[in-house]
Order: sequence, then structure tokens, then C-alpha cells
Amino acid sequence: MPPNGSSSVAAVWAILRKECRSEWRTRYGIHAALLFAVATLSGVSFAVGRLPDRSDLLAALLWVVLLFAALASLAHAFVREVEGHTLTFLRLVAAPVAIGIGKLLFNLLFLAVLELVTVPLFLILMGAPGPRWGPFLLVRCSRPSRCRSCSWCWRPASAACAPSGTAPRSRTRRASCSRTRSP
Repeated sequence: MPPNGSSSVAAVWAILRKECRSEWRTRYGIHAALLFAVATLSGVSFAVGRLPDRSDLLAALLWVVLLFAALASLAHAFVREVEGHTLTFLRLVAAPVAIGIGKLLFNLLFLAVLELVTVPLFLILMGAPGPRWGPFLLVRCSRPSRCRSCSWCWRPASAACAPSGTAPRSRTRRASCSRTRSP
């Protein structure tokens, strides 16, 4: 395969399309991963119970469930090629880097679909508080050299952080957060 950049992008796109089509036809991987994630979520929710006030523990449990669901389905990326004896043909058509990037993009897309189902179900079963969209979407201070706010909590502590014409918010850093930016 020539080392042309456009042919590499075309090869990555072709491999991504091939993986998506193959998964859409069989739906083996997504069903197995979703079944694993739902079974794990059910087991965790029955074992631990509802923990609406322990966001640190809820975050750890969510990442563990997502990690094991992703690892259970990650091997599926190359198993199809090995079982169908098409890996050699795939290596003749595309460079190994293009194959790896195409399969990586497919796995990221696969994980995003898995998370779209798993995260809302996790929030419901575990009684977790809903996401706080305000702090998530808040834009950082435009003058960080004069700002003494905590970059982890997104709460301004001085008038320099407030938008022009408005007063700074009364709340500053959370008591549980000890990280501050240096001036």
C-alpha cells in the first residue's frame, strides 16, 4: 500500500465502515456487552443499594462497570477476523496502522453506544443525583492569573472572575476541595 495520506484515511474509513456493518449484521458484540453491563449493574445495585449521597463511590462503581463491559467486548474486535480467516486479506489491503486506527475508532463508537445505555440505567438503579449541567458547561475564567478559584469546582472566588457588570457569586470553593490555582 502506498504511504499516501489520503489512502490511509480512506483505508481507516473503509475499516470503520466494515466493522460497523459487520456488527450491525450480527449484533453479537453489542448484545453481549449490554447484557454484561445490565447484569453487572443489577448485581451492584442489589449488593450496594441506593447511594445518593456518595458520589465518589458511585463514580468508582460506574467506571468499574464500564471498564469490565468494555474489556469483555474489546476482544471481539479481532476475533471476527481470526475466525473468518480474513486478517491476512485485511493486512494485504490496508497498512497495520490503518487497521489499528479503524478498529480503535470502532471500539470508541461501540463504547459510546454502550455508555448511552449504561449511564442512564446506572443513575436510575443507584439513585445517583442527576448531572449538574451548569458547572459542566460553565466556561473557565478568562483571566486565570487574577483568579483564585478552584479549577476543579468551577466556582469563582473573586470579582475578577465574574462577567462584567455582575457581582461575583457568594459561594466559593467547596470545603471538600483543597486544590487551588496559583496566581
